Amino acid sequence: SRGDDLLRAFGLTPRESQVARLLAVRRTDPEIAAELSISVRTVATHVSAVLRKLSVKSRREVAATLAGLDNVGVDRRAPLRRRTAANTAQTAAA
Repeated sequence: SRGDDLLRAFGLTPRESQVARLLAVRRTDPEIAAELSISVRTVATHVSAVLRKLSVKSRREVAATLAGLDNVGVDRRAPLRRRTAANTAQTAAA
């Protein structure tokens, strides 16, 4: 797709593109790990690569960068979850 082509232009692998899309909708590392069936440590490695390849320093900047691109598959209507003690405990228990 055009969105995948745009992300590949930054040098992102298909998995890094998936992680970037999830970062853009403010998913935590444990949430990303659960969704992609990978370890939290692997997510952290992918997040570092995404930040480096997009030349940004924060997850918010990833979201802003992807928002500036058309058709990258980010659902901007997805709820933005704030990290609370309750959902952090839920994620840790999963």
